[in-house]
Amino acid sequence: MRHSVSCILILLLFLSLLSGCAGQAAAPAATPAPAEVITISDEASSSPAPVPTAAPTKEPEWDEAALWQALSELVFEFSSGAGGWGTELYIDRDGSFWGTYHDSDMGDIGEGYPNGTLYLCQFYGRFGQAELLDGGAVRLQIEDLHCLKEEGEEILDGVRTIYSQPYGLTGDGRFTLYPPATLRSALSEELLGWVRWAQGDSAQYTEDQLGFYTLCNESEQQAFSSMRLSDGGRTIRQRVSEAVRTAAPLEAKLQQDLSQTELNDTAGEIYAAWDAALNDVWQQLGAMLDAENFQRLTAAERAWIDSKEAAVHEASDLYREGSIYPLIYYSTAADWTKARLFTLSEWLH
Repeated sequence: MRHSVSCILILLLFLSLLSGCAGQAAAPAATPAPAEVITISDEASSSPAPVPTAAPTKEPEWDEAALWQALSELVFEFSSGAGGWGTELYIDRDGSFWGTYHDSDMGDIGEGYPNGTLYLCQFYGRFGQAELLDGGAVRLQIEDLHCLKEEGEEILDGVRTIYSQPYGLTGDGRFTLYPPATLRSALSEELLGWVRWAQGDSAQYTEDQLGFYTLCNESEQQAFSSMRLSDGGRTIRQRVSEAVRTAAPLEAKLQQDLSQTELNDTAGEIYAAWDAALNDVWQQLGAMLDAENFQRLTAAERAWIDSKEAAVHEASDLYREGSIYPLIYYSTAADWTKARLFTLSEWLH
């Protein structure tokens, strides 16, 4: 009997537990929190981030334009240092250049030239792209060189003028430009011999350094030393350079297959360019020179004008009635005016 009662009690307890559970909703099973979404860019890498390092030191950039600008404020001279002969070279901001070589022997006289002998070359041309070398030197190569007069001679105002090559620029056209801080030991004794006389005049000169820009003709082992121009000298140099830049393409145009009218007009433009520059330079010289020197120069200028007019008429009058007359007239006048402009450049410094 007791066994039956116990079984009944256990059964009733089990049923009560079931009824209690049926009255409540089952709790949902716990789920993990959603993971944070991380977007990875195309450039991202699964490898560890590199350790920051110092940026590499860069060499100063080669500024060719700044070099030409610095050279345009100078005159380069090639001479013995004792006077008598010399070549003056002016370099422009685009690598073009112009200048004059002259020498004289007033004792070399003869029939028709009682006033002596003059050796002369007036020239212009262009350096190609500059190339920076180790140590700060610069390699230059002449790409174009023209002399105003072909080699030969003529007698002008009792002076035998012998037209020659530009001394210092002959050879294969290879040049090396050394900056002022260059050690003298970088140059051969032969090159130093050409510029040693100029070192004492340089404010940057030391016992070890050159003290000025030095332009060396490699094949001929000759060297130009530089000297800074005065303000007035730079103004004149710039005006002559402008005339060279204007006239050079026009002179090249004359070699093309043009009509006679086009040839005449082009020759007129060339003459106008040189004549305008000559007038500007003359005014600048008037402001630069003292009264005595300007008076001497004025007398020489008047004599030159007379010689120029005579030469122009002698060359062109024969063709006065022909269509070629303007070409001959303007070309002759331009040649004389250009030569005179280069001659006046000797007063720059």
